[in-house]
Amino acid sequence: MQAHEPVRKSAGKPSAPKNVVNLLDALRRSIGNDNEKPVAKPKANAKKCVGRSGRNVDADRWLRQSESRIKGHQSGQSRGERRVSARPELRRPEKVPPCNLLEGPMAKQKTLQDLFVDTLKDIYFAEKKILAALPKMAKAAQSPRLKAAFTKHHGETENQVDRLEQVFKSIDETAKGKKCAAILGILEEGTEIMDEYKGMPALDAGLLAAAQAVEHYEISRYGTLATWADELGHRDAARLLKATLNEEEKTDLALTQLATGEVNKHAEVQEAA
Repeated sequence: MQAHEPVRKSAGKPSAPKNVVNLLDALRRSIGNDNEKPVAKPKANAKKCVGRSGRNVDADRWLRQSESRIKGHQSGQSRGERRVSARPELRRPEKVPPCNLLEGPMAKQKTLQDLFVDTLKDIYFAEKKILAALPKMAKAAQSPRLKAAFTKHHGETENQVDRLEQVFKSIDETAKGKKCAAILGILEEGTEIMDEYKGMPALDAGLLAAAQAVEHYEISRYGTLATWADELGHRDAARLLKATLNEEEKTDLALTQLATGEVNKHAEVQEAA
């Protein structure tokens, strides 16, 4: 085997030779020859430049680094690319769409026009229920004048329903009702009075009070609707709603006069007797 001079430690980092592969082969042969020689004991004060196997530390380190570079070059990967590929594959997190509490299409923004139509449906439902309740109240009343008042208002309520249908038509909406819990509660109270005070002196006073509760509800609704109709520019609707509002106010006044002039006094006289 041809002997070669051992590689000496260089002062700085060795530069890569032009033909790296041939040099590596030469280094391997040189290192093999060194292993056949007896290993000299390192001096106590000697610098740590020789390994246990007798190899030159810098040469050994440079050899490993050179082999690593060559393997990386042959596989078509740079040192940095090998480092990345050794790691687990990292995926960019997918964009999560913002939480939509409504779930589905965004809710429509409601305006005064929507509120106007909804309230029309509310009072339309109420008038239909009042039409059904007035004949029962007229039948249960003891005072002839109170009976007549309920019968008269029943006819007025029929006209008011017709006006509401005209209002719906004037704004290009279908006339239909929407369940109104308020009027159902008021009418239920009137039914309770008819059951609990049947044949008693205070029956008419209770029926009249229940009728005025209905009138006050209607006055509140028609007053609001007439104001909104003016604001929205619905002139025909405003005119029709104001006509019904005037009727409701007159009916309420007539019931108040009937209560103070006859019905309440009749209930007090019977109670005293």
